[in-house]
Amino acid sequence: MAIEMLNESEIRPGCGRISVQMAEFQQKGHDYVPKKKVKVDKNEAIRIRAEQERQLAWEDDLETQHEQGLRIIVIEEFYTEREVME
Repeated sequence: MAIEMLNESEIRPGCGRISVQMAEFQQKGHDYVPKKKVKVDKNEAIRIRAEQERQLAWEDDLETQHEQGLRIIVIEEFYTEREVME
């Protein structure tokens, strides 16, 4: 749906058109080299799991929601109401 709506559209009038297409995944190089698994001890695994749960938790505190590295982009008035209904 995004491809249909955004392909060959202008983000800003007069800035040119953008091209949107499906991603193409290709292997780099000729040989497949599997990634080596890193061995993690039990205490480290518990710490990592707790950190992941903390990051995925829904929290009402605004300070914890907007940590460093998070970028929120708001594009206002990108579509007209008629375009959204189509």
